[in-house]
Amino acid sequence: QNVSDDEVAIDALWCFAYASEAELTDDVVDYAAGQGLIPGMVQSLLHPNPSMSLAAVRAIGNFVTGNDRTTAMVTNAGAVSTLISGVHSGVHGAAAGGRRLKEVFWTLSNIAAGPPASIDLLLAESPDVPQCAIATVVALAPDVPNDVLKEAIWVIGNCFAGGTREQLARIVELNGLNVVARGLQSPDSRVRRMAQQHADEVSKIFEAQHEVPHHLRAAYQEAIGRHVNEGAGDAHAEDGGGAGEGYSF
Repeated sequence: QNVSDDEVAIDALWCFAYASEAELTDDVVDYAAGQGLIPGMVQSLLHPNPSMSLAAVRAIGNFVTGNDRTTAMVTNAGAVSTLISGVHSGVHGAAAGGRRLKEVFWTLSNIAAGPPASIDLLLAESPDVPQCAIATVVALAPDVPNDVLKEAIWVIGNCFAGGTREQLARIVELNGLNVVARGLQSPDSRVRRMAQQHADEVSKIFEAQHEVPHHLRAAYQEAIGRHVNEGAGDAHAEDGGGAGEGYSF
């Protein structure tokens, strides 16, 4: 993290990225943590050299594919707020190219797959950024390419799969379901099918929750049902299903 030569630092970051790509082992993580490298990796997410920041986001993204302990090491170093700061400052935003934003959303989706404590970080407000991570994903989803949209849908879907009732309510209030709805409208049949799968899973979660407030159910119907009615329902139709399956409540 103290290397002055950018090229050497970039090579070091890619070394960690590749070492953790196939299967993240405790040896790799423990070495990085023991050497105090994780905070430096997180700081590199905002480096003005695009090659450096890209290598950093790939390494961080791979680290959070591990267990909860590994993810906590990264998030405790401020990875979430730093990533979102990079998106809003332009380092990882749309202007930096779709690949960069795809890497960021992929990283956030891996964090979202963790315990409720990880999801809390995606919903946390920070004085350093104008929006929390979920609100940022929601704001950008309407205008991103399909491959980036798929990662955005995974962020929301993973939050719903592992979040608490209070967290799900907050995600609905932040219009998180509109991200899934955007996928249902995609001209790409693969994105539509994936969005439909997540929509069905969200439907099951809502049905399993007793006494869900009316405004949350209404928001669900508005976000998902409206887009299905506009013609996105062929995600089911391609497999012989009806457009309205899964939306009975």
